[in-house]
Amino acid sequence: RRVHGTRILRGELGEFEWDKEVQGYILSSYFYGYLVTQIPAGWLTERFSAKYIILTCMITNGVATLLCPIAARADWRFLLVMRVVIGLAAGFWVPAQFCMIGKWSPPLERSLLVAVVLCGSSLGNVIGLSMGGILCDYRWPIIFYLFGGITLVWCLVWALMVYDLPAQHPRITSVERDYIESALVGEKSGADSTKTPWRSIMTSVPFWALCLAHTTGDFGNYMQVTQIPTYINEVLKFDITNNGLLSSLPYIGCFIMVNVVGHIADWLRERKILTTGQTRKIMTAVGMLVPGIFLVATGFMDCTESTWAVVFLTVGVSFCGFQYAGGCYANHLDLARQYAGTLMAITNTVATVGGIVAPLIVSIITKDRTRVQWQIVFYITASIYTIGAVIFAIFGDGEVQEWAEDKNDDIPDLYKKQERETEII
Repeated sequence: RRVHGTRILRGELGEFEWDKEVQGYILSSYFYGYLVTQIPAGWLTERFSAKYIILTCMITNGVATLLCPIAARADWRFLLVMRVVIGLAAGFWVPAQFCMIGKWSPPLERSLLVAVVLCGSSLGNVIGLSMGGILCDYRWPIIFYLFGGITLVWCLVWALMVYDLPAQHPRITSVERDYIESALVGEKSGADSTKTPWRSIMTSVPFWALCLAHTTGDFGNYMQVTQIPTYINEVLKFDITNNGLLSSLPYIGCFIMVNVVGHIADWLRERKILTTGQTRKIMTAVGMLVPGIFLVATGFMDCTESTWAVVFLTVGVSFCGFQYAGGCYANHLDLARQYAGTLMAITNTVATVGGIVAPLIVSIITKDRTRVQWQIVFYITASIYTIGAVIFAIFGDGEVQEWAEDKNDDIPDLYKKQERETEII
């Protein structure tokens, strides 16, 4: 029979008779909302309570997730609207969390704190991929009810346990509060900054080096996570997506790597083995060049070596953890921790385009689905990784930028020395 003009075999139909075009609209609708709210989110979270902004967006996210099965059964357009709403709410999440990290993280502990926060997404992917397949075989709406419900429970815990500033927290010890606040002396507070220095940000060479690193890194990461499984399926004739454990292996590896690298990065900086800038550049280079190498190597696998392809995918995605913990992601906080929400909003908006462009590049180049065509895709991706790593190594910086300093405060010697060391590899 025909559905929306596309011929579909009855045996292939599930509960919803949606063609590829409709499925594409639904899957991509999330990004429509996600791109729109990033930059406003960064600006808002620096001026108002990041805690309650995150709480509001997560409640919205949870409710919209619960409504997805009802919307899908009513009309696919209603489901599309729910996906856009989820994207709009999710757009606040990354800028807001970096805004909060900036208020709670001493300079020499930022790598670890970023690692702890970001590893949650890898853990969520592991749980979602492992449970999703099982629940879908039983009754697919349970997936939405379960994760939507968990989100709302999380919101309750967040509202009771989290505070915007150390000074507001009733259960923090005075020693810990004084340690955090004294460590942040010399960096202007976002709450005291009534005007975002847009011109300084937009003319900052280190910021644009960071933006390029974030964008090229995310492009390669999107390519690995979303397109390598397609390559393994089309060329190596092995469907990794049907195996929940195999699908989650890259995320398990990334979860472990992010936590390990976060500790290593802060240890190197605390012991003054490397400066902040040197640490960020080396970690970013490792987090891009190593995945690029394994990506190219995957292109030489044939259908008898699908196991090695899965291993290479797992190793490549795991090493992306160097970017997240000790590399360019944490650099937003180094340059201007009080404007970290805005910086992350800008770079993440640009970087998200990689998620849209990656499948387009694949579809244009791999029309015949041959290994040679996929090798071209992998070479392009590895080259983009390399460009990002090199540019960041040359123009990146680990210092607090001049427009982000509070010249009225005295900076403790430890941090003043750390932020003023020459950032040369």
